[in-house]
Amino acid sequence: MTINTKNDNTFESQLFSITTIIRSYLIIDGKTYSSQGSGFYYNQVSPSDPNKSGPQWYRVDKFWLVTNRHVVLTEIDGVEYIPDRFDFFY
Repeated sequence: MTINTKNDNTFESQLFSITTIIRSYLIIDGKTYSSQGSGFYYNQVSPSDPNKSGPQWYRVDKFWLVTNRHVVLTEIDGVEYIPDRFDFFY
């Protein structure tokens, strides 16, 4: 069995992901609207140090939070609104 490592030239070696709960809140005329969904963190990490063997720490070079549009933008009567509050957890 072959196991891909971080140094392989594969998609999985470039991005690592974990999930999070996302909540958005919108207040219009004193009424609160909310939505909830899941999101994924994708991280691009530094290459491994070729001078070290075994486990090692990697620097996170870039990271993204990806979710669905309807989780972020609440739609009311056909109009999308930017939330007043947007919560996610890392």
